[in-house]
Amino acid sequence: MVDFVYESAPLVEVIAEVHWRIERLTTVPDGGIDPQFSALLANLEQAFPRAGFPVVERLIPSQIPIELLADKPILRYWRGTRQYPLIQIGPGLMTANIVPPYDGWNAFKPVVLQALDVLKSNYPMADALLKIERAQLRYIDGFTKRHGLTTYGHFVRENLAVAFSLPNEITNSVQSPAEDHIVCSADFGFPLRGKPNNSGVIRLRPGKVGEEPAAIMECAVHWQEPHEGIRLDALPEWFDEAHSCVSDWFFALVKERAVEKFGSKRSVSV
Repeated sequence: MVDFVYESAPLVEVIAEVHWRIERLTTVPDGGIDPQFSALLANLEQAFPRAGFPVVERLIPSQIPIELLADKPILRYWRGTRQYPLIQIGPGLMTANIVPPYDGWNAFKPVVLQALDVLKSNYPMADALLKIERAQLRYIDGFTKRHGLTTYGHFVRENLAVAFSLPNEITNSVQSPAEDHIVCSADFGFPLRGKPNNSGVIRLRPGKVGEEPAAIMECAVHWQEPHEGIRLDALPEWFDEAHSCVSDWFFALVKERAVEKFGSKRSVSV
């Protein structure tokens, strides 16, 4: 299957994640306990090194009560020291993350599927106890001066197909040129046609990539099945479809004049 990447794409990070059912605690807001988590971590001590992720980084001090860490990553498993892609694990959560250099979805997808296989193989009594409730695929991009950003407002207005407006009573009081000085953030959410319990998210905000000012855009697809649960064997196809959606949305949102700043286009195949 052929994919393509750009020489100077704005990609910051790709995150594929799944959340599974844990026991929620009414006494701890957003808290919960995964009764199988300790056993899972013990199994992963050998499983992730065998899968090619031998470097372990603990993100949260061990003395913090585990019930406060529901749906939060507490361990990272790296290919090598600070070598992406990486896998993150926490109570009720697993993510696969990658940053540039990025050789396209077809190169990253095997890592996602490998992580899912490791989870299924090492979660105690997975067929009975591992109930996936949510899945997400998120692409985060950062447009900087190499993509034509001078000011955030000007870049958004000229390069992204996102419209914002304020009444004249407000714009007349803004330092001139008003359009360049008005900083807008956006958070769009929408159900997907023909895909029950699936939703799309588009977010836009000012931010930084490293130390550079940037326009940060996130395109994501979410799937939520809190009652029936999500079959693990349904996730490979779903991640493919989610990637197709995100890719289509990105090129619908980014105008051609900005795409021209991405440099040469290179085909990659897996």
